[in-house]
Amino acid sequence: MGDYGTALIAACATGPVKVVEVILSDSDVDVSAVSSTGQYRTALIAACAKDRVDVAKQLLKAGARILPGPRQPRETNALHRAVKTSSVALVRQLWKRLPDLNQYQGGNKCYRSG
Repeated sequence: MGDYGTALIAACATGPVKVVEVILSDSDVDVSAVSSTGQYRTALIAACAKDRVDVAKQLLKAGARILPGPRQPRETNALHRAVKTSSVALVRQLWKRLPDLNQYQGGNKCYRSG
């Protein structure tokens, strides 16, 4: 997939919403897959980097992880990309779906809790 790593990441960054829907309809697709190539590590990061609120909503509904997975650097996640893009709508969508991050970060109070 060249610049994107996976078809889902490419669709989330550049494709029509309908293409994202078709890919997500495949029960075998890993919505939180981490790509080792390309400019975006996950589909949700690609959607956030491109300020694609509609695509991000679909990914979140399909169960996409906001926080980094085991092979993804901690400083690279969808929320960081949404903030960097200055997308208030995306930040709101992600923020309301965050788990209690005090457990994730070992009690670091800079993250949302409750």
